[in-house]
Amino acid sequence: HRNGENIDSTVAQTPLKSGDTMLMITGSNYSDVWKTSRDFFFVSGVERQQMNAITPSTTLTLITSILMVLLPTFNILGIEYTSIIAAIVITVIKKSRNIFMQLDWDVLIVIGAAFGISRAFNASGAADIIAQYTGSLSSSFGPIGALFFIYLISNVLTELITNIAAAALMLPIAISTADVLGASPTPFIIAVAFAASASFSTPIGYQTNMMVYGPGGYKFKDYLRIGLPLNLIYALTTTVLAPQIWPF
Repeated sequence: HRNGENIDSTVAQTPLKSGDTMLMITGSNYSDVWKTSRDFFFVSGVERQQMNAITPSTTLTLITSILMVLLPTFNILGIEYTSIIAAIVITVIKKSRNIFMQLDWDVLIVIGAAFGISRAFNASGAADIIAQYTGSLSSSFGPIGALFFIYLISNVLTELITNIAAAALMLPIAISTADVLGASPTPFIIAVAFAASASFSTPIGYQTNMMVYGPGGYKFKDYLRIGLPLNLIYALTTTVLAPQIWPF
């Protein structure tokens, strides 16, 4: 299956390309042998596999995962520490030798680079320029215009530097804009939250977008074609309803 079409010719006559999807009849141990390969992404099996009996290693893995969440919840240990400890413990329990091959390094690098871009925006003064421009815009179009502009900039940033970095960058700008207008910051914060979560137009805007980009055989224009109308619907809906639910 390639770019929305089925390929009927034999594999011997059709060189594989990145993003192709194959339905294969294999032996029972095929996934165990190839599941850590970087050449293929295993989507699913056709036959429902029988659940294995609960083993001591499974129980320890479950307990470790629960503690990883509970300890930071009660401020006993930070999530950054419990995550690392849990990863090490589960690796030892499962005796996995290919743990690093199972990590999606592309996604991790994009997330890390996004925080670097966010720091650069603040250090270079670009964030201050955006705040000043938003304040001048509000004098012409009122709070609604400022709210829409905050949403628009947040949405553009989330398509480029991921949602967390975009929200971290735009939240201070949104609050400063509300102070300039003498309005409640709540609708502006809501606009940032919705805009940062509406990453539909690029494959690099959100981690799951990247995860399906290659295996799904998508192209950049596919995200634009479907994502831009969705972004517009979200923008108009949020700009209209946010001030109604959380008044200025």
